[in-house]
Amino acid sequence: MEFLNLQNQKNLIKDVILFPLKVNRDPRGILVETLKTTWDGIYGKGLEFAQMYYSITEPGVARDTDCWHYHPTKQVDRFGVIRGELVVAIFDWRKDSTTFGRLNLFKMGESNGD
Repeated sequence: MEFLNLQNQKNLIKDVILFPLKVNRDPRGILVETLKTTWDGIYGKGLEFAQMYYSITEPGVARDTDCWHYHPTKQVDRFGVIRGELVVAIFDWRKDSTTFGRLNLFKMGESNGD
């Protein structure tokens, strides 16, 4: 199974955007900007920010293993992994899309570097 990332975006589903977060490190610690209104394609008209939540999942536990989490209408999600790793699966159900039927898998997290 092939994972897509910032370096490997072949066969990316139409309208999916991968955006690198800048990690600022100094002797005091780390600062990462997670959302800015100046980021084109991430925030703007039609991409207004509505909700943010933080979730902790214990190691070895998978969420939604018994079914897909499906959004019947257009939805914009932004993922940021603070600690650990996360696998996100996106399937294109849009019949009018040039990438209809395509599955993308993304491995996100600390191991992907800054």
